[in-house]
Amino acid sequence: MAKGDHIKVARRGYTHHGIDMGDGTVVEYDKVSGTIQRVEMAVFMGPATEVRVVEHAEGFPPEKIAERAMSRMGESAYQLFSNNCEQFATWCVKGRASSGQVRRAKAAALVIAAAGTAAVARQMLRKKA
Repeated sequence: MAKGDHIKVARRGYTHHGIDMGDGTVVEYDKVSGTIQRVEMAVFMGPATEVRVVEHAEGFPPEKIAERAMSRMGESAYQLFSNNCEQFATWCVKGRASSGQVRRAKAAALVIAAAGTAAVARQMLRKKA
């Protein structure tokens, strides 16, 4: 890992993302405090035993990524679906926020809603018959 890397660790049911600052610290969007902060790698990792680098096909140079991360230090606007740690890290690297976790959660919710709607419709048709 190196300065400016977008990194992630596995947590129970999700992954936590941040930007490696190259000095043993990580800039992260902490969901508990809801604040962007710089923490020691061990704090970022929590109970995780492995840190992975998230590869991006394109992005800013490492120094610019680190600068972008630092530019938002202290921000307190965490929102699970619209301003989370993955979106923050992706914004630092690419200049636009995105979250695969949020996309997958929304897709799953749509599938569940569609299945529920279909089940209700079938039940209504049975009652009419």
